[in-house]
Amino acid sequence: MSIGIAFGIAMSLGGLRYHQRGWRIFSQILTAGGIVLLYLSTYAAFGYYHLVGQKTAFSFLAVLIAEAAALSLVYNAPAIAIMALIGGLLTPVLLHSDRDQYRSFFTYLVVLDAGALALLKHWPGLSSIAYYGTQLLFWTWYDENYHHQKRGAVLIFQTAIFLLFLLAHLARELFRRDPATLEDALLLLVNPFVFFATAYHLLNPTHHDWMGAFAIIMALVYAGTAKLLLSRGVESRREILLLIAVALTFVTIAIPIQLRSNWITIAWAVEGVAILWAALEIQSVRLRAHAFALFALAFFKFLFWDTPEGYRPAFIPVFNRYFLSSLAVVGCYMAAVYLFERRKLANERTTMLVIALCAALMFWLLISIETHTYFAGRAFVEKNMEDAARERWLGQMALSVLWAAYAAALAAFGFVRRVAVIRWAALALFALTVVKALLVDIAQLQKLYRIIVFFVLGILLLLVAWGYHKAFHSRESVT
Repeated sequence: MSIGIAFGIAMSLGGLRYHQRGWRIFSQILTAGGIVLLYLSTYAAFGYYHLVGQKTAFSFLAVLIAEAAALSLVYNAPAIAIMALIGGLLTPVLLHSDRDQYRSFFTYLVVLDAGALALLKHWPGLSSIAYYGTQLLFWTWYDENYHHQKRGAVLIFQTAIFLLFLLAHLARELFRRDPATLEDALLLLVNPFVFFATAYHLLNPTHHDWMGAFAIIMALVYAGTAKLLLSRGVESRREILLLIAVALTFVTIAIPIQLRSNWITIAWAVEGVAILWAALEIQSVRLRAHAFALFALAFFKFLFWDTPEGYRPAFIPVFNRYFLSSLAVVGCYMAAVYLFERRKLANERTTMLVIALCAALMFWLLISIETHTYFAGRAFVEKNMEDAARERWLGQMALSVLWAAYAAALAAFGFVRRVAVIRWAALALFALTVVKALLVDIAQLQKLYRIIVFFVLGILLLLVAWGYHKAFHSRESVT
């Protein structure tokens, strides 16, 4: 070990001497090799041979890291810093022992990363090597040595790593004003989710009720960070939007963790409206995309999870959890339409119409499922076959009449607001209702129910035709 330290010092001094002679590349190789050798010797003395205590080893490592940082700055050589960092990361691997010195191992990695991030130069690759190398070493250790009794130390370590890299990014933005790179943005995005996933994995089995609050705390941390950068006049708009996006993502994650069933769908839709309002106010395309993603999540959650499948126990139509919660989601879609309409921008009209059609489709699915499951449930509990058949006939009749009435309402709305897309949607629904009446109702319903369906359908079609006639007549009169 003494020989290793002597050779390490000699190589470092030799690197300095050759640097003074102008041998730039050779001096950097000697210096980096000497620092790596000193790392190996220090870790061997503490973790392998147990010749020095924790405080002594910690102090010596701090000196070595400071030396590597100083020499890399003196030589203006990122290669020295990167090679020294890689050597420091390889030291625990090369000197692996059967005894699990996990506290010393965690302390060593934190000190090593702190030294890498404390450099005054913002060299490409240095932060990424430190972070990903640290996580790789940690998860290798976790796979071999983790036990639930070590959970506290693991959480402290991961928290220290998370805060270390977040604060380093803030320091570069606030004090050194270094321009943010794609590497910085990627690390800023990866760091919180790795930390959250690790903590969630460790804590969820015993503290599930607090995981939603934990996600909200993460959201507040990143929202506060974005607010701090804004208040200090940081001009990097991309970084601020990325921090806001991370905060909003954690809010979105907290919803399914903390809430249950239909409340998740409502919360996503409400969050989508709030984010869309903010996006329109500050004209942010990324926030708008985030809002649309939330609307899509709410729609698919409604369609594939909230919607009842098969038999549904007896319920009161409309005044039940499924219908009212889904209606709230439809209301959020309409609120989004209102936000677009209020701005009255021609280039956003297509987006507004798409959201309006999604709301109309969702409401049509909602009333159809509500009607079908209501009468199917009543038929299921009937013991008499004729009574059960009557309930199914009533369900089919009610479905056709409801579709026709809804199509007429859409057509009326399209006439009043002069929205051609809505009128075409109404005509498509009328066509679907006619097809259902011809292929399903005629074959399955009794004569009385068929008469009611075709009578209502005929009256509504006549009213829509009259509306089209009035609309075109008034247009010709104006012309």
